[in-house]
Amino acid sequence: MALGNIYQSLAQSIGLSMQNAVQSQQQQQMLSQAASTMGLLQLYGVNDEHPAITVLRKH
Repeated sequence: MALGNIYQSLAQSIGLSMQNAVQSQQQQQMLSQAASTMGLLQLYGVNDEHPAITVLRKH
C-alpha cells in the first residue's frame, strides 16, 4: 500500500513537471513571435498609431 502511494505521488510529480515544461515552452514561443513581429514592424517602419492621432499631429 505504501509503495503504491509513492508510485502514485511520483507519477503525479512527473505529470506536473511535464505540464510546467510544456507551458513554459509555449510561453517562450509566444514571446519569441511577439519580439519577431515587433522587430519587423520597426524594421519596415510600420506605424502602429491610431489614424486619428496621425491626423491630429499633422494639424
